[in-house]
Amino acid sequence: MANEFVQNNHKVTVFHRNLYFGEFLDKKVNHCMGDRKNLSDLAKAIKNTNPDIIVDMFAMCKNDVLILESALIKKTRVVIISSCDVYKAYSVIFKTCTNAVEVTPITEKSSIRDVLYPYRGVYDFEYAHDYEKILVEKTALDSPMMDVIILRLGMVYGENDPNRRFLNIIEQMRKGVSEIHLSREMSQWITSKGYVQKFQME
Repeated sequence: MANEFVQNNHKVTVFHRNLYFGEFLDKKVNHCMGDRKNLSDLAKAIKNTNPDIIVDMFAMCKNDVLILESALIKKTRVVIISSCDVYKAYSVIFKTCTNAVEVTPITEKSSIRDVLYPYRGVYDFEYAHDYEKILVEKTALDSPMMDVIILRLGMVYGENDPNRRFLNIIEQMRKGVSEIHLSREMSQWITSKGYVQKFQME
């Protein structure tokens, strides 16, 4: 995304913790180091860059939105990256609702889940306990400091995916094995996926 913005003549700054992805970014992308969950870091970055638009890739819970709101100096256009797991159809997948069938394909007008915090007690990743994109969306839309656009994406994966979610499967295929072996957790993992192709830099 950042590279595409640059190639369309936009000035881009990526705010991050310098973990792993700098090598994938166009040299024209500016870097600003800090922790997105640290109000002081975020406020300093916003003050120094004075962005026209903020794309928040990592608002996982209500508090993340509140931190961003507190860091803003003026009303700002903000694109919130949400998830298609906000829809009620995912209640069937999460096994919190089994007595209803949702019409597909899902649209922006489809029903939203009525059970919050779908990953609590199910997964042990860092933010599983507080993760809730429904509250992220509501908090952002209610904020007087944000002019908000919500994008509900599936699980993004691709050539630059640092999580390498499907690497084990791909490696088995490369070896030409006759049977692909999956862990029980992977075999039962049902989610929507969106492939992102590697962006070629000039």
